[in-house]
Amino acid sequence: MGRRSTARAALLWLSLLAELACPLTPKGARAAGVKARGNSRTKRAKSAAPPVSAASFKSKESGLAPDVIGALDFECTCEPGWDYIHEIIEFPVVLFDTRTREITDSFHSYVRPTENATLSAFCTDLTGIEQATVDAAPTLPEVLDDLDAWLRARGLVGAEPAASFALATDGWDLEHFLDVELSRKLLYKPGDYLDRWVDLSKAFDLRRAARDVENGRKKGRSRRRSNLNTMLRHHKMEFEGRLHSGIDDATNLARVGIALLEAREDWPLRVNDALPGASLLGDSDEQQ
Repeated sequence: MGRRSTARAALLWLSLLAELACPLTPKGARAAGVKARGNSRTKRAKSAAPPVSAASFKSKESGLAPDVIGALDFECTCEPGWDYIHEIIEFPVVLFDTRTREITDSFHSYVRPTENATLSAFCTDLTGIEQATVDAAPTLPEVLDDLDAWLRARGLVGAEPAASFALATDGWDLEHFLDVELSRKLLYKPGDYLDRWVDLSKAFDLRRAARDVENGRKKGRSRRRSNLNTMLRHHKMEFEGRLHSGIDDATNLARVGIALLEAREDWPLRVNDALPGASLLGDSDEQQ
């Protein structure tokens, strides 16, 4: 190799060393496929977060806004722990009119369990339901037929309902109790109104979050779902009746629903939850 070639190689080598000694900018590092080094990484300007308003919370509820809501709270066979196979033993529905903000009617039936017909002492102590009561009660298919006939007689379900209708729970009952039991027993549902519902706990938490934003509350609340007693206390109400009595729980859920409507006149209760694959409107409502 000649002297000229040797000199050229030395210059290229020195140039390469100089480039490696200089920290890469973030843009250059990304282009080279390596990480930027030292303190040369530029700080990206944080884009301002869009303002949060009550309207942004309202947009999360997009289902049917029913004229009449039926608050529902099952009682089931039970034992301590989470691995127990539940069967519904009390089936209450308490109607309230979202326009007049009044409780208007109620459906109530006990249900005879068929897989484990004997109630545990724990279940009787918790719910107050005696063995003789469920022994004399109709089975779940019979109760569902009775409920459907009762709703039809009031013009709430059927081909041409007189008012829009939806059930309401505090989140669990229609999916984790009724749907699971019907699937396990290969039983049918009399109507798609059992496939979607107003989750009052979800609606409560969403509205309270919107109120916190409006009031400038800086400290976030617990992310745990609000239960019935939490919702009652928030609205300065006390539980009326016996806790874990299905009809009393459903009545108090109806009171919470009315309180939510009265607290936010411009924010109707909407169907906000459904079984997987089910519409928030329901087949019968979409056809109207």
